[in-house]
Amino acid sequence: MKCAYCNEDEYKLTREHVIPDCFLKGMNRKATTAWLDKAPKRVIKGDIVIKDVCEKCNNEDLSTLDNYAYKFLTSYNGKINHNIKKIFFKYNFNMLSRWLLKIVYNSARTNNSKYDCGLYSNYAKYIIKNEDCPLDFSLFVQYIDLSIQNSDKQEYYHFDSQNMYKIDHFRIGPSRLRDVSTYHCSIRTVIINSFVFFIVVYDTRCTNEDKKSIEQYIIKHNSCAVKIQKSSKKIKLNKDKTFWQNSLLSNLYLHDNFLEERKAEYNEELLIITLSKEEIETQDYTQINHFIVSKAESKDDIIEYLQRFEICVDGYNKDPRELYEIPEFQVYVCELIDDFPEIIWFLNLKAGFFPALAASYFNYYRKTVDNPLAEFMLKCFGPLNLMTNQFAIDNSYNSQVTDIFTNRLQELFVK
Repeated sequence: MKCAYCNEDEYKLTREHVIPDCFLKGMNRKATTAWLDKAPKRVIKGDIVIKDVCEKCNNEDLSTLDNYAYKFLTSYNGKINHNIKKIFFKYNFNMLSRWLLKIVYNSARTNNSKYDCGLYSNYAKYIIKNEDCPLDFSLFVQYIDLSIQNSDKQEYYHFDSQNMYKIDHFRIGPSRLRDVSTYHCSIRTVIINSFVFFIVVYDTRCTNEDKKSIEQYIIKHNSCAVKIQKSSKKIKLNKDKTFWQNSLLSNLYLHDNFLEERKAEYNEELLIITLSKEEIETQDYTQINHFIVSKAESKDDIIEYLQRFEICVDGYNKDPRELYEIPEFQVYVCELIDDFPEIIWFLNLKAGFFPALAASYFNYYRKTVDNPLAEFMLKCFGPLNLMTNQFAIDNSYNSQVTDIFTNRLQELFVK
């Protein structure tokens, strides 16, 4: 197996910490909780590591970046507290950018975020050897108030430069923007003590106009965020007192989850709902509405219940017609897609209900719509993209659902 950074197999692979070891040593480990996107709702008891980095890259190049970042960020300890409204942020763009890219690349690989991994891998040589970047990226930093409005003002370790603990928290997570397409880029948030970093990495399909729109949107909706310029060494940061309430790149749940243990067991069973003939005839969507609402409350649930939902229909056993030929079933299905298009994410597309659903939609609209299958896809994937953007779900999941969806339609309708 080759190293994820140098792409060589000359040296032995080692355990690389996603949160660098020097930062972990600066934490109160007994009060720290860790989790991964790929292990929904489970608390990770040990250190989060990856095993695809060679000992040379790990112990030399990456270690140098980690030591720089730790010394740099903890140099603000004791200079920050609840009363400090602004600070001057002094940085080395080369070292800071390479370290942040290293952090998000490690995080993406640990969480099996395929799209992000593919994008970040183009920066591997830049990270370890400062070689030219093949793609573009934007970095932003924000100085935030860690407390929630009207809550007690907690004292944090990094408020005191003499405290034995230097790091209160270290959080890495994917983000999305509302109303602006981020399909051809990756946005990740890194939160360390009172600093938030936004790392935006663009792929080759992202135009200059797209990049400009994304940067302007981040600045507009995060008024205290400042772009980290390569040409500068110092910027002034004003404290954002409402980050947890207002930021599109974070929310109150993230704040609560810093120390909240998540304890849900994963269940691989297929979830089945049986619809009665009466429910079809009266267009009763109570069961489906309850399922979608209960399973779309968090990113963990959305990923956990991907393609695990199946629908059975009861009461038409003596009817000689196929389900998709029955008018009231056609109406039920069309209303279902109009009101609950997210069902395509949760529904097991390889099981029996999806062919009846697709054929019903096609039969209902084939005389009034030029291309009912194209209309069907548009109705499903527009809201689906909004849902995955809202919860910052990796694009590879969208691609997975899209591939299954289109392949099934080809099997059913393309001869």
